[in-house]
Amino acid sequence: MKKLLLVAYSIVQLGFIQAQNFTYNISLKQVSFSGTDYYSVKKDSSTGAYSTPQWKSSPSTSNPIAYKSGSYMNATATFELNCSNAPASVQVRGFGTDSFNFPVQTIAIPTSTTAPKTIIYPVINSTKMFEANKVKYYNYIINWEMSFDGGVHWYPAGTSTNKLYVTWHAIAPENVGRGYQWFHTLFELSCKSANNATSEDSIIAQTYREFQDNDVKTWDGSPLKYYERLYSPNSQTDELLYDHTGQCYCWAHLFIDVLKIQGIIKTNNYINIRAQSVSTSCGSIGSFLVKNWTFSTPTDSIACSDMPYKNYYDANFWSNDVYYPFTYTEVSDQTGLIGQTAPNPASYFSNHQICFINGKYYDPSYGLMYNTLSDIRAGIDGWSIRITTNESAEGYDINGDSVFSPGVTVYKMRATRNVNASNFVQTVASY
Repeated sequence: MKKLLLVAYSIVQLGFIQAQNFTYNISLKQVSFSGTDYYSVKKDSSTGAYSTPQWKSSPSTSNPIAYKSGSYMNATATFELNCSNAPASVQVRGFGTDSFNFPVQTIAIPTSTTAPKTIIYPVINSTKMFEANKVKYYNYIINWEMSFDGGVHWYPAGTSTNKLYVTWHAIAPENVGRGYQWFHTLFELSCKSANNATSEDSIIAQTYREFQDNDVKTWDGSPLKYYERLYSPNSQTDELLYDHTGQCYCWAHLFIDVLKIQGIIKTNNYINIRAQSVSTSCGSIGSFLVKNWTFSTPTDSIACSDMPYKNYYDANFWSNDVYYPFTYTEVSDQTGLIGQTAPNPASYFSNHQICFINGKYYDPSYGLMYNTLSDIRAGIDGWSIRITTNESAEGYDINGDSVFSPGVTVYKMRATRNVNASNFVQTVASY
């Protein structure tokens, strides 16, 4: 936003009776930020870093800025001055949010008669540094002022506004290629939720609260969703931020990446959980049903007494994005455990990705937290087996041609509602 000022005033010179009247037209054109511990914030679109200057009057620009705690901001500003008879120099200063100010600088005015005249406030440190080891989040405003009489009188010279993120420790380096980058939303989630935190434990706790309300949004307020489509292919943070939906891989990565922005880097923090392969009378358990599923009366419990319920489906089953298209159903998916911005996300899985940090299991997809691996069973309604068979063996006409053909494939899900029939096992990795 262009800031203009018309200033009319009189200067009474010592020894003279007359006064000289000057009219000044001042506009703030741009502000650039830098510094030893300055971080270049990346766009969520994966199209690179935001440009500098980070603030411009035209085209209207207000890009985010980020620093490590315990550092100084550096800034430079450019003004344009139209005047009838300018002095040889002016003084410029900036008053920033939370007293992160920029000190008075005397700046010579170009002698050229060409208007407007460009005045550049030089690159200089803020008057104070950010508090060490403290996360901060600001809507950072600088009110710039200019004096034409050696600091006796000061006049507004424009206002710049930028999102400002201050991290606890040095940010973890970016991944090479895809996945984790210094994305804008990572700073927003991390610094806004952990504002004023000074310890690792408080940062983790405050950050995870952002996930626990199942309402995670991007920096500009767009909802991020867990399985908005039942078969989302997205598995990396960059894909989630670009497409705004993704599977559990995305959400586990996202939570860890938000902590990386604060310099919190852990080993053995990424967990793949799957059903323990318990043998039954019709195969080994290999998948699970996340709440809620309803179980009707089984029609074939004798053939597989410990997995009595069965559903059938065909090869098109995994291409539906709205619901599970079983062709025959004894176990039915219902609205249940809410996921991130999704009232009824996908719930039929062979594995799931979560986080393990400082002795606790975090499931960012659902905003849940567990003390032990077994506790996760509280979120499921049963275990299942996936079986490939055929029409003849099942006595089931899946394609509706009235022929039970051994050459036509039938897929079958066998299930039990006994959540103690199996448990979760984990594969641990570092991300």
